Amino acid sequence: MNCGACGYKGCKDLLAAGRREGEDFTGPHCIFQAIDLGIALGSAVKLAGELNIDNRIMYSVGAAAKRLGLLDSDLIIGIPLSVTGKSPFFDRP
Repeated sequence: MNCGACGYKGCKDLLAAGRREGEDFTGPHCIFQAIDLGIALGSAVKLAGELNIDNRIMYSVGAAAKRLGLLDSDLIIGIPLSVTGKSPFFDRP
């Protein structure tokens, strides 16, 4: 689309820039791919919630998984799940 939202003049420039290691993730990323990921994450946690599975989207879980080398990806977001009686994500003491 060559929108420039990524900070480059167009998609070719984004792809030619190559990957750069950031503090937690590797980038740059296309804004439309990031939006698509956000929509997919939102749909996943909504369905989990409808099934009474407590959950939360966590940036820090994804960053830790990347640092530990658990997944080979440029961007990782964690979704911890719980089916206990009391939610460990929302009802903290």
